[in-house]
Amino acid sequence: ILCYAASLMGVWIFLQRRSLIGETLSHAAYPGLVLGGIVASISSDHWLYFFIGSSLACFFALKTMEFLEKQGVSQDASMIFVLSGFFSLGLLLASYLQTVNAAILLDVQKYLFGDVVTMLDEHVYLYGALSLIITFFTYGFYRRIQIHLFDQNYAKLTAIYDPKLSACSVALLIAAIVLGARSSGIFLVSAMLIAPVSAARAFSSSLHTLFILSGGFGVLAAILGYFLSISLSSQLALPSGPVIVLASIFLVNFSNHFTPKNGLVSRAIRSFSFLIRTQQENILKTIYQSGEKDRVSLQKALEIQPVFFHFLLFYLKREGLIYLDERLYFLSAEGAAKALRLVRSHRLWEVYLTKHLHMQAEKVLLSAEEIEHVITREMEQKLDTLLDKP
Repeated sequence: ILCYAASLMGVWIFLQRRSLIGETLSHAAYPGLVLGGIVASISSDHWLYFFIGSSLACFFALKTMEFLEKQGVSQDASMIFVLSGFFSLGLLLASYLQTVNAAILLDVQKYLFGDVVTMLDEHVYLYGALSLIITFFTYGFYRRIQIHLFDQNYAKLTAIYDPKLSACSVALLIAAIVLGARSSGIFLVSAMLIAPVSAARAFSSSLHTLFILSGGFGVLAAILGYFLSISLSSQLALPSGPVIVLASIFLVNFSNHFTPKNGLVSRAIRSFSFLIRTQQENILKTIYQSGEKDRVSLQKALEIQPVFFHFLLFYLKREGLIYLDERLYFLSAEGAAKALRLVRSHRLWEVYLTKHLHMQAEKVLLSAEEIEHVITREMEQKLDTLLDKP
């Protein structure tokens, strides 16, 4: 539930290119957390004081960053100053709390690294309420959120802009960070804001899809990380917070490698497919220009590795583009037509690069060799018209 809520708020800061704000605020919450512990040493209601203290610390951290940026300090420098300064203050207060009430300090330390297994039913209700509020907030103000995230200048020029919307988003972000520290830890909660969104971004092209997938990846990372933490607890004492973060990072890497459009694996497959097609077209063009070729001379002319070359010849024969006659390769009618189109595309590009881009003749050949394989029918027609149908 908590990872779901954090990932929804992560969409805000991810799209605003302020991903480090989560890291800054989570560390800045520490002095407020310790102050809450100091106050809680005289009360039994610990978590409420922790929440109020951490939230106030995050609020003052934001105001400090705004003040520094108004004074001309860059955004990243102000974040570093606030992160290190507030966290150092928290360490000093923790030293004092250790002398006052060491037992309360142990409760505070649970927020540093996270401790899922000691959480109570009241935490579930609290996180459930936070998730519902964030979900209804996102759904109810979706159109305004969309404009705030992508075109805030336009929003400010119209009645759409509402400063209260930004204030609510900041309040919910702080709540997600402060409450998230109880399960993932102050050091790691920022990862639960950004990692699910990073994983979802590779699969989404619209804001509503990004919100849905981010929430789904957040839940998946939490379930996967907690399951691994528990299942391996007999062999290794693995804290659940770090394992959940590692699970979310695994999902980011998975999405970056296996997305259909921009994944590394998909791009490698497309690149290899293009290489195969390019070499096949070079074989057709070489046979066309020389009339016929035997296997050895054809391979030497194209400088292709033997195993790869045999595969290319097998594919071209299977497609009916070439045929073998007395150990010589000839083009079929379809293969000859394809080769002729390649040669014509090459010539068109040579003329275009020479006459319109004024490239030197000796440099044109290599460029035309590269471009001829990516020309489409539409491009060929436009080139033909532009060059007066040469």
